[in-house]
Amino acid sequence: MLVNIILTNLLGGGTNFRDFVREVGSPISVGVPLGMIWVYYKHWLNRHIEAVGDKVRQAGMMRLYNYILAFIGLVVAFVGVSTLFSFIIDMATYYSISLSESLKRNSLVTSLSSAYRWSASLVDHVGVPCKRKQWLRVDPSTLPMVAGQVLGDHARRSVIRRFYLYLALFVSVIGGMATAVGLVYQLIKMVLGGDLDSLFVNDMLNTAQLLFLFGVVLVYH
Repeated sequence: MLVNIILTNLLGGGTNFRDFVREVGSPISVGVPLGMIWVYYKHWLNRHIEAVGDKVRQAGMMRLYNYILAFIGLVVAFVGVSTLFSFIIDMATYYSISLSESLKRNSLVTSLSSAYRWSASLVDHVGVPCKRKQWLRVDPSTLPMVAGQVLGDHARRSVIRRFYLYLALFVSVIGGMATAVGLVYQLIKMVLGGDLDSLFVNDMLNTAQLLFLFGVVLVYH
């Protein structure tokens, strides 16, 4: 929310300084206490896990936490990239649109603030960096050898890892099927109706970019 407000002001939707301070005060007043709580409990979580001693068990205890953050990062990154593609498509198909229009400015700001790296001293990364950072923590190929045992072998056999992968596959398959149906529907409607309105190209491209993103997620996982 804080990055969203700042980018909105930088892209021409700004207000006076007093209103700007009032707008950023709300997310800061919530984010700082939550950040302090996160730091405190993350410290004790690490202390308890380190007390276990066994590296294999420690990795297993952190796996659930890391996979939850990895999935959140995946969802936020997907929404942000999709919104950014949609903004580019809108700009390409509607020549009268400019950044001064609040609706498209908000769309651009939302996509940028969710898809790319923004961080503060007390909060974790969001979007693409969060997804990559958490995935590297759970990716079996990046885990070291400990006490003659490869941690990656335990990670591959983990129920949590399987659940994460199956969930990502399920969402991407269902999403891809739904967008593919929408794409075919648009084509059939165009062929049978023969009447192309001003939104046809825009709708087709937006549906196609969603199908492409779902396909990327599906193939990757």
